[in-house]
Amino acid sequence: MTRILVAAALLAAAAGAETVYPDPGMTNIETPLLGLEEGDIEVSVDHRFIGEAFDDPFEDFFGADIGANIRLGAVMVLPSSLDLGVSYVRYGSIWSAAAGWSGVGGPLGLRARAGFYSQEVAADERESGGMLEASVEPLERVWRLRPVLTAGYDTRRELEGVGLGADLMLSDSYSLWGEYIPPVGEEEKTANSACFSFGITALTWGHQFSFGLGNSTGMRLRGTMAGATDEDLRLGFRIRRLL
Repeated sequence: MTRILVAAALLAAAAGAETVYPDPGMTNIETPLLGLEEGDIEVSVDHRFIGEAFDDPFEDFFGADIGANIRLGAVMVLPSSLDLGVSYVRYGSIWSAAAGWSGVGGPLGLRARAGFYSQEVAADERESGGMLEASVEPLERVWRLRPVLTAGYDTRRELEGVGLGADLMLSDSYSLWGEYIPPVGEEEKTANSACFSFGITALTWGHQFSFGLGNSTGMRLRGTMAGATDEDLRLGFRIRRLL
């Protein structure tokens, strides 16, 4: 609960920032890193709380006191618009590393990533796999709105995934965002629900604070592409920091 209150205070303080974070972004769909420069290092912390937000909000503080899945990540921007990233996800003890590229193709911003991960599947047993991802978004906003489309493939599970998101800039410091990641292929027959989330982001100098509600505790496209078990809303947040 303390972490939620501190993050809320930071969100409220963001309105006074003179220079804002260069990429509004979302919580699961990775957008092209067009606002970052060579030599930038970004660190991020994600929480997806387990408890249903409105089941007993006063008893468990909107589900935040029951526990959470956590992701820690870092990305460094290299020459030629390349980047290298590493991350750790608590559920499944997932370690991963990825190389990516962000660039411009005509009126579109583009991003491609290829990564390797190792996941715990049972006590003292791990499995490894690869994850391929690509994202595309228009460079220009229409009425302050910008959509993004992403697709990926998990080699270990032999599973493809797609996601659609959009963010709406309310001002230089605030944006609203939403994501929709439906299960496709064989998973479409077994998953109970598509993964979705929505929320608000505050952009400050060097920081980004995103708060939202969603129906999955998974992280990024790989953690959500198989669908969710229900449509219960859970709190989540993401904090990004440029070094």
